[in-house]
Amino acid sequence: MAFWSINTFSLESELGTLTMTEWDEAGKQLRTKVEQQPEVLSLLNLPATLKEKGYTAAEVSYSQFPQTDTLYVEQLRTAFQQAGVDFASLLLDYADLSSVDPVRRAADLEWCRTWLDIAAKAGAHRVRIAAGESFANDEAALKRSAEGFVELSNYAAGLGIRIMTENLDELLSTSENCRYFLDLCDAKVGFTADFGNFEEDKYRQLADVLPLAETVHVKAALNDNGTIDTADFRRCMKLLVDAGFRGPLSLTYLGDGEPWEHLDQMRTLAEEVIHPPVQA
Repeated sequence: MAFWSINTFSLESELGTLTMTEWDEAGKQLRTKVEQQPEVLSLLNLPATLKEKGYTAAEVSYSQFPQTDTLYVEQLRTAFQQAGVDFASLLLDYADLSSVDPVRRAADLEWCRTWLDIAAKAGAHRVRIAAGESFANDEAALKRSAEGFVELSNYAAGLGIRIMTENLDELLSTSENCRYFLDLCDAKVGFTADFGNFEEDKYRQLADVLPLAETVHVKAALNDNGTIDTADFRRCMKLLVDAGFRGPLSLTYLGDGEPWEHLDQMRTLAEEVIHPPVQA
């Protein structure tokens, strides 16, 4: 039905320092924020580790790249190829193409283009970008963002990359906005559905967008004690199966504790829904 992928945000405490981009409103420019994290596993060694653990794809956050020079990026591409693991998506969690500020929009578009070039060199097939932080009822913001996405999609097409967005942040916080936004982009932008991002009427909205999804973040909701909410997880997986999804299932665990154990638990739960046991 699908193949198993890892969202590297799940390994936030293992892949080393996070290097994140922010907008400096006072200076009207991009700035870098560094957050120290343990490096139990290097990004270059990740593909081989995924292969050993039975995963065949990864979605990698831009913030987990320790370097972006050509030599390093080509080494990363080779590491994925030699392991036989697919670099499914590069995840960009900065940029607000819905911003009313033309200076910021121009800077963010250029930042995205830079990462599209990096993604192409690294062998990524997709780049996922959030639509924006504007209010969900701001139709002008939806149109501004869609215009930027179409521009990026045209640029990415020459690199062999598919631009994606997600039900992420305020602008695409409803399934109705997700559908409208994709219509504005005129089929030039793909969609990633995330189990955990709709805050209201979650299951109805998730069912509404899953038929649009090319990739899915199979994210675990957590109980108050930090354990995986298995009932919620199974219900979301059932919606995915009912939608006929056939793409990469990117397991996403954002809780505490040893991540690989929780990811394996999620994969087992998902398999039970995809291939339910035959009743005697």
